[in-house]
Amino acid sequence: MLKTETVEMEVLRIAADLDARTVVAAYEMLAKSLENRKKSGKLSRIEFDASETPPSPLSLQLLVSATRTVPRERLDIGTRATAVLANLELLKENQ
Repeated sequence: MLKTETVEMEVLRIAADLDARTVVAAYEMLAKSLENRKKSGKLSRIEFDASETPPSPLSLQLLVSATRTVPRERLDIGTRATAVLANLELLKENQ
């Protein structure tokens, strides 16, 4: 679903296999965590959980939604999430 870990910033790890049953809980956890970080003024990082599984459409939707709605100064995008977003842009350009 969604795991969090705190170092200098909180890392929000999205499961690659979110489905209709788990995406709502993951979204709620993400929203709550981002709101708490907003109050503290600290940065969050969003990342996909380490997995060989390609991200499901709902996992992708959660990532894209977060990157579009959370200001960049509050959200850092992890390496795997950045690669996934770059691939989505390539697919969009090639259509």
